[in-house]
Amino acid sequence: REELGWGFEPWCSVFANGFPALVFSELTWPVVGLGLLGFSLMGKRLAALFGGTALIYLAFSWAYRCGNWFQVILPLYPLLLIGVGVFVQRSFRFVAQRTGRRKAGTWLALGHLSVEVFLLAAIMLRILTVWPAVDSRDRVDDSALDRAAIVLAQPLPPGQALFAALDETLALQYLTNIWGIQPTLRVVSAQTAAETLAAGHSVLSTWAMAPTLHAELPAELAVTSVAVDPNWIRFMQTDDTGDGPPQMSRPDHGMGVWMGVWMGVGEASADDRLSAEQLLQQPLLPTVTLHRYRVQDTPHSPLAAYREPIADAEGVDLFLLWQVAEGAWPEDVAISVRLTAAGAVIEGAQIDRNRPATGLNVPGGDYLSDPYHFALTAEAKAAVDGALIILYRPTDGGFVNVAQLALAW
Repeated sequence: REELGWGFEPWCSVFANGFPALVFSELTWPVVGLGLLGFSLMGKRLAALFGGTALIYLAFSWAYRCGNWFQVILPLYPLLLIGVGVFVQRSFRFVAQRTGRRKAGTWLALGHLSVEVFLLAAIMLRILTVWPAVDSRDRVDDSALDRAAIVLAQPLPPGQALFAALDETLALQYLTNIWGIQPTLRVVSAQTAAETLAAGHSVLSTWAMAPTLHAELPAELAVTSVAVDPNWIRFMQTDDTGDGPPQMSRPDHGMGVWMGVWMGVGEASADDRLSAEQLLQQPLLPTVTLHRYRVQDTPHSPLAAYREPIADAEGVDLFLLWQVAEGAWPEDVAISVRLTAAGAVIEGAQIDRNRPATGLNVPGGDYLSDPYHFALTAEAKAAVDGALIILYRPTDGGFVNVAQLALAW
């Protein structure tokens, strides 16, 4: 009813949203004209029935013209095609009545053949005309599932609740329910997420939607959020976080978990350099210590062969764990992480942040997780042998480096 009212709004012009030009574009002018002419050849009762029905469809389509009138007009199409058939049949009869029996047979045979050839030609022409628009294979801009396929590459716990933006929610539901990728996962609303957290279970949110989930959760529900990998922020009740630093190594449903906070992602790497967690406890500033790190291959998506952009997103994931004094990151210190090969920084393999996980570790603590994802080609990934960690202070004219650490693996 709402769309029906749009047609009577001042902003909706008399002929808007392709009405009625789309009808002639889809059926062509000859088909519409011959269909209407065929109505008049049906006799008074059928002509009134078909013509009146066509007028009703046109009237409702006009009223819906600023909404979804495309579906309202569809039943008119077969009526017009019936009218075309009546016109052809009446034309054959007219020719037969005005020629001799022998000539009538010849004319009818030629007429039938001509109609069949015309219909085949019309069908082929229509297919060739619309095929570029309906062929959805390998479209560069057909990227709705790409992000969802990437974030589902990592095996997640059965029944895990997920929170994401609307477009990602639809894609996640499609991949889990239709494609059967981790089908036990649940994509939940903010209200359901609050109920899940109150029941003592965790919720994974995409990085982009973590601030939204924080804002929409009830104020009385005390929660902690931790960046557990480059795709997900884990929400849980504050009492569930445990003490001490997150660990990246103990397996649990395909993820490394330590004290129930950190989830290391990815399958076991074929490269031994990318499999072990490294304990550093390396001070970089009086209040900042790089406690440990881990580097590993990005999980392989089952849809990597389906879409090139999904395969291109694979590379290297680097997990940093910072230890900070008084549970707070220095306000004026930013982070720059750069992958290196043979001591040289790899072009394009650099990520800068104003704080660990862009401040999504809430409410923070002595240990702050900071995962990074670098999309690399197979050749570039094979060459990676370290990373350069730089802490710097932004200034009006640029920046000043305050600490630097080279990692090698």
